[in-house]
Amino acid sequence: MSSRPAAAARPRTARDGSRGRLPAVTARGVALVVVALVAVGSVVAPARAWVEQRSALADLRADVAQREQHVAALQAESDRWDDPAYAAAQARARLEYVVPGETRYAVLGAPASASPSAAVPTATPSPEPGSLLDRLRGGLGLGGASEPSPSPTPADIAPSTGAPVPTATPAAS
Repeated sequence: MSSRPAAAARPRTARDGSRGRLPAVTARGVALVVVALVAVGSVVAPARAWVEQRSALADLRADVAQREQHVAALQAESDRWDDPAYAAAQARARLEYVVPGETRYAVLGAPASASPSAAVPTATPSPEPGSLLDRLRGGLGLGGASEPSPSPTPADIAPSTGAPVPTATPAAS
């Protein structure tokens, strides 16, 4: 037997030069790191695409649900229009239609909030028939025996849009 201890049993010292040295990089270690990076890269790209597609799918499903609600509302409105009573009521309210035999009254200067059906009919006195010459003079504004016709008001000129019509008060003379 020799007096020298075996190399494996000997503790390493500063004289050996191995202190502070990193373990050697082997080809096997480099290959393992490359394979791991390729594996992570091949999983990350499809996973990101999958998450984006799921998000887009959720947005499209929400859009489809909203459009289905809109279609249901339009179908309900179409069903209402199939009812003859509803169509007649809308024609009366929107287009101011009347049934043959009814008399339609228009109240001038009525508030905009009043509906045409809520307007109270008022009778206006009709001018007494005079001679043809008096009516002709009155119509042409030449005066004569009859009273002059009143000048038109903004309510007479403005289209019936439901908007309030400005009125002017006559000046005291």
